[in-house]
Amino acid sequence: MTGTDESPYSEVSFVVGDGFAEFASHRNVLTVSQFAGVLRTGELPGGAERISAVLGQGISPHDAAYLRDLIEARGMHHRVKLLGDALHARAGRGLAHKHRPENVLISRARRVADDLFEADLLVDQHCELMSDHTTGRHLQGMLSIEAARQMFLAVTEQFFVPAGDTTARYFVINHLNTEFKSFLFPLPARLDYRVVESSTENSGRLFFRVEVSVVQQETETARLDISFTAFDSEVIHRKEVQRAEYALRSALSAAAAAESVRMPAGVV
Repeated sequence: MTGTDESPYSEVSFVVGDGFAEFASHRNVLTVSQFAGVLRTGELPGGAERISAVLGQGISPHDAAYLRDLIEARGMHHRVKLLGDALHARAGRGLAHKHRPENVLISRARRVADDLFEADLLVDQHCELMSDHTTGRHLQGMLSIEAARQMFLAVTEQFFVPAGDTTARYFVINHLNTEFKSFLFPLPARLDYRVVESSTENSGRLFFRVEVSVVQQETETARLDISFTAFDSEVIHRKEVQRAEYALRSALSAAAAAESVRMPAGVV
């Protein structure tokens, strides 16, 4: 990578969350803590005079801001180009349907064509699915599935809900099939989203069948085929209550029958 009016960036390093310490054993990879240490000493990797540092997975918005501020505070902005921190503007909690911002795994979706969308994968190492993951080298498959789920929520809310429509919606997955094709590592990645089939005439019942691909270095690491329906929340709430009551009655009947079988005759 070469600048036009200044010396070249002779090294490229990837920065990942501290939870990916095993992946950081590879050359040209540093954890957030390791990179912060480099910035404090001013001794860049490989003895380079100037580097590009690309943010990978496991980075929180706080981490990105911390590194950016540290670069400025140490007067390193002419020697270190931080790439990817702009991507850490995650989709809003309302779009991803998550209460805690660290559990949002995607950026805001971008429309590429009429039926094609994309978003950046942005895994925070403090998210719920990383709390008990042990390898530290690759991202577990459940992260791809949850990111795809958040993607269909966000795309629907951003692009298919009629303008001015404030109806609260409840999303129901009808079908989900996942094919894992390759390891997903804590490097930059994106989700490609294609609408295969849709029915949106009734705003109270939006139906979609979509294909979602998780892509890293133009390699598809996972593909998900999903069909789902977005219902008016009031309608689905009534159905949910009715089915919950039926399930409870059935469970109580089964428990009572099992208890009667276990108790000896004549015991009250």
